Amino acid sequence: TQGNKVYKSVRAVDTATHPQYHGRGIFKNLTMKLVDQCREEGVDFIFNTPNKISKPGYLKMGWESRGKLPVKMKLHWLKSWQKSPTLSSDWSDILKYSGWQENALHHTSLKTKISPEYLFWRYRDNPNVTYQVLTHDEGKPFVVIYRKKKIKLFTELRITDLLCEPGHESF
Repeated sequence: TQGNKVYKSVRAVDTATHPQYHGRGIFKNLTMKLVDQCREEGVDFIFNTPNKISKPGYLKMGWESRGKLPVKMKLHWLKSWQKSPTLSSDWSDILKYSGWQENALHHTSLKTKISPEYLFWRYRDNPNVTYQVLTHDEGKPFVVIYRKKKIKLFTELRITDLLCEPGHESF
């Protein structure tokens, strides 16, 4: 949303071509067909967070780079709240936070409408990636959605979303 205007938008993710078939225009054809389909369905804009392999292809197709998304949280005492007895990892606890309807991107006036249905669709019910949730409702209430990803010898903790009341972005 921007003011009272609602824009229909989509995020392009997970378009890939097997390395054996690179250079044959498959990535471009898939992407451009989906762009055309989105236009036909009334989508106002498409955004993306491409990796270093796919970004040059998107730029070659005319997409624009708008920089990196800002970090929207700082965790100062992660270990202390991990031990908190009031932490929950139950997805249904997200329903407590339904009053936090919008999540603003800091560098734009555009906002994403956040609802439990959206969070369940995007994270809990994702068939490809297992996301986990932590909620805390005392003091500085928040919802953290994260996933663990095994990378060679390490396990990476990826915090993919943080929902908190305005003014409580620092922990």
